[in-house]
Amino acid sequence: ANLAEALKDPSEQVRGNVVRLCLQKNLIRPEMFPLLAACLSEPDDGLRLDALRGLRGAPFDLFQDVLPR
Repeated sequence: ANLAEALKDPSEQVRGNVVRLCLQKNLIRPEMFPLLAACLSEPDDGLRLDALRGLRGAPFDLFQDVLPR
């Protein structure tokens, strides 16, 4: 399975490990942005923070549905 697919895993721990690996190896790709944005609603602080780091450079319109107006 590819890394974007692994971000859909039901396990928070698996998703967190994938995000950290992608950050360490500079493997974040634009197709991962929506999956990373979905991780922002997870209860795990580490996963949320790593997902936010992975979203650097994401287009603003990705966030229009989640940001308050």
